[in-house]
Amino acid sequence: MSHESVRADLATRAPDLPIIVVEQRRATVAEAAIALGVEPGQIAKSLALRVNEQVVLLVTRGDTRLDNQKTKAAFGGRPRMLDPAETLGREPIKG
Repeated sequence: MSHESVRADLATRAPDLPIIVVEQRRATVAEAAIALGVEPGQIAKSLALRVNEQVVLLVTRGDTRLDNQKTKAAFGGRPRMLDPAETLGREPIKG
């Protein structure tokens, strides 16, 4: 799922929601919250997961944690975070 498709989906589901993109990468929700002067719960956190053979992008509040059991029940398999190569669309690095 690309940045543009997420933006389009949010425009449909939550048209009144402002989207703020920061120029400098923020590695954590806490860093992003500080940079924007908001609480961590006001940050949208994205999680790129593989469940069986399906890739799923979850967008959630920044102050929430993934519940593996609920995710497994919802998607029918154990969730695993994508590695950096998969996230960028390249083959995983073996080694």
